[in-house]
Amino acid sequence: MSPKKSPQKIDINSDKEKIFNSMIENSPFMILRNKKDATITYVNKAIENFFGIQKKDVIGKKWLSDISKEQKEEIKNYLKEASEKLTTFQHNVSYTLKNNEQKIIQWITQPLLDDNGNFLGELQAIGIDITDKHFYQKQLTEAQDNLSLFFKQSLDGFFIAETDEPIEWNDKCDKEKSLRLFYHDFKITQVNQAFLNQYNAKEKDIIGLAPADFFVHNYNYGLEICKKILDSGYITLVTDERKFDGTPICIEAQY
Repeated sequence: MSPKKSPQKIDINSDKEKIFNSMIENSPFMILRNKKDATITYVNKAIENFFGIQKKDVIGKKWLSDISKEQKEEIKNYLKEASEKLTTFQHNVSYTLKNNEQKIIQWITQPLLDDNGNFLGELQAIGIDITDKHFYQKQLTEAQDNLSLFFKQSLDGFFIAETDEPIEWNDKCDKEKSLRLFYHDFKITQVNQAFLNQYNAKEKDIIGLAPADFFVHNYNYGLEICKKILDSGYITLVTDERKFDGTPICIEAQY
């Protein structure tokens, strides 16, 4: 009779560590570890693929690719503070890749701690490519700046008004209620100088006013004007209004 074989022992902790390391290595996110002086100790495949490098190219070095001197100093300060205070920080880094392509990576970096909360001497960072997001945000900002410039310098009077809550306007709503909300709660938030000149007013006189404030001389007439605006969605109207000194004026406007 052959002796029984002892059951094979399974190192659960070792298996868990292998699985965890595999998840890090094959993560779609860029993951790196470095010391508090910025020396790189590990990069995963996502970083190798993104930067067109191999681990051996960057392990022991301080930077994945070319970045400015200012950014280097900033990163070192972040790493030093995170190591000492055991805090997580987020920062964006602009890289110049081997093909001279410009990329912006957003990194979230945190210190690695043992079970007792002691710092292990390394920090781990997760990176996401936000180049396109940054590009479109820059375009949006430029467009807003251009619109603001046009708004301020235009010879035509402009105003922007808004409500705290959306006003419903359709066959299912209480249109009388919605109309009165629009008439009294649709407050001016921005005006340009040409608009102020038309009404012989100062900005502080206009900001916060609602349509009803422009038709105190004829309440129901103003209410009807607002109903036409809501019914059409886009309309050109000539309205009988008053300057702030009471002088009658006719305003042709597109709403």
